[in-house]
Amino acid sequence: MDQINQEFDLNSFVSPENSSIINTISKSLIIDKRFNKNEFTKIEDTLILDQIRRNPLKRGSHKFFDQLAINYLPRHTGNSIRYRFRNLLVNDLEYLYKVDSMGNLVKDSNGNFIKVGIDEIPLNKRVKFSSIDDYQLCLGVLSHLNKKNSPHKNTNLNNKLPSVPLSYFAEFEKKFSNHSKFAWKDRYRKFVCSYGLMNYIDYYNNEIKNNRTPDPI
Repeated sequence: MDQINQEFDLNSFVSPENSSIINTISKSLIIDKRFNKNEFTKIEDTLILDQIRRNPLKRGSHKFFDQLAINYLPRHTGNSIRYRFRNLLVNDLEYLYKVDSMGNLVKDSNGNFIKVGIDEIPLNKRVKFSSIDDYQLCLGVLSHLNKKNSPHKNTNLNNKLPSVPLSYFAEFEKKFSNHSKFAWKDRYRKFVCSYGLMNYIDYYNNEIKNNRTPDPI
């Protein structure tokens, strides 16, 4: 799993500008029956903005927000955090921290993070799918559909391919993490289903057999 910059415990969150620890979420909120567990607290909003500033290249990635949910905000989902940022918190972002080409934070001569304008660090472009990506995807889905007791076993896997649940692509992402589960699912739905699963597997194998480089779907 990709690491995000400057990880910290939500219970001891320190702002990069302040040495004092920001007040943590009150325990009373956890036991107070009036507290809606789906609501975001101010410290959670502060954490979201801080992590986006520290990881500016990943702010368009579903996986980044999924990691925030898993590592720091388990009361929320990655989708809900992403929605909150894009629709409510984005106007409070104001600046980002400078990073190098690999996404590592850059500090000035005094050891402080360097603030830059939001427009100075564009979002990462979507990673293109390669032929091996498409081949692995087709093989993976083929294995999934041909599992014992699968209702799709031995069906025509070129025409009218069945839908595959997101839960499958979540597991697939763990093995092939160069794309998110959402990207894998979209690739299957929009490209593999159109081209034909077995069609691409046969095409890919034939190109390799004849010492040619396969094209992606």
